[in-house]
Amino acid sequence: MKLLISFLLSVSLPAVLYSGQQKGDITIHFEDLRNIQGGIGVLLFTSPKGFPGNPENAYINYYSTLSAPNHTVKFYELDYGTYAVSAFHDENSNKKLDTNWLGLPREGVGVSLNALRPFGSPRFRDAAFELNSSSATLNIGINY
Repeated sequence: MKLLISFLLSVSLPAVLYSGQQKGDITIHFEDLRNIQGGIGVLLFTSPKGFPGNPENAYINYYSTLSAPNHTVKFYELDYGTYAVSAFHDENSNKKLDTNWLGLPREGVGVSLNALRPFGSPRFRDAAFELNSSSATLNIGINY
């Protein structure tokens, strides 16, 4: 009986002591920027709520100025799981996506898996990808 208890403790104790989530990094390469004016806004979502344009519902809200027509953003130490990215080229540096009177973007936009739709906003389920290794790399085209 002591041998059985010893064995069970040796097998289960490490699992109890290590309860940390596995983590990975996401690298995003933005391509096709038509100029280097302004910056790029990036929203990383973990659920459909607020996707693609509500920063209050984003897991990460990131903004960076541009210095080259191709730009790379990296998010570190993220829990494994499902994510989707939306981004915009903020050419006038006002840190928001400008739209016309119909609500259509006046600045370049892109989403993960390049899942833009001809009509309507992109859907989370179409742009979602799994982070299930130490790193994931996305190439997102910016469409004007």
